[in-house]
Amino acid sequence: MWQMAAKVRGVPFPRNFLQICKKILCRLFRVFVHVYIHHFDRVIVMGAEAHVNTCYKHFYYFVTEMNLIDRKELEPLKEMTSRMCH
Repeated sequence: MWQMAAKVRGVPFPRNFLQICKKILCRLFRVFVHVYIHHFDRVIVMGAEAHVNTCYKHFYYFVTEMNLIDRKELEPLKEMTSRMCH
């Protein structure tokens, strides 16, 4: 996996680089889902609500603009996302 991150001049990225990135981003989305569903009360207590929301918005806009996550995968936070990002 670390070989994927090291870009050496003249050595191309692996053929499956995009697939690996998509998988990582999909898993990161699942972390957002977990935080919002199971830990958001603690995020509020810490006063980090705006920070987490901003991170999520940037993440959402990036993955949707670049087509890196299937819309179907984004369903768990669809309602919240529609209020926050549209």
